[in-house]
Amino acid sequence: MSRVCERCEKLEEALSEIGKWIDAYPVKVFPEPSDEQWRRAHAALRQANVGIGMDAFCASMGRHCLKNISEIAKDALAGALAGT
Repeated sequence: MSRVCERCEKLEEALSEIGKWIDAYPVKVFPEPSDEQWRRAHAALRQANVGIGMDAFCASMGRHCLKNISEIAKDALAGALAGT
């Protein structure tokens, strides 16, 4: 197999891994909350006085997903550029 094909294969594998992350939380299983549900959840957290709001939970989840997807992409690009 040529080096170009090997590089393409590694990048395709990385895209497949990223696709798994994208499919990990299907809307059929985890429906999108309505604006009212977001407001009520935020209000419940504030009322419970837990010291954290929905915005912090959302940011944490976003960072978690993006960090892992970024690692997949960076590793694949590094490997493809190095020719490994």
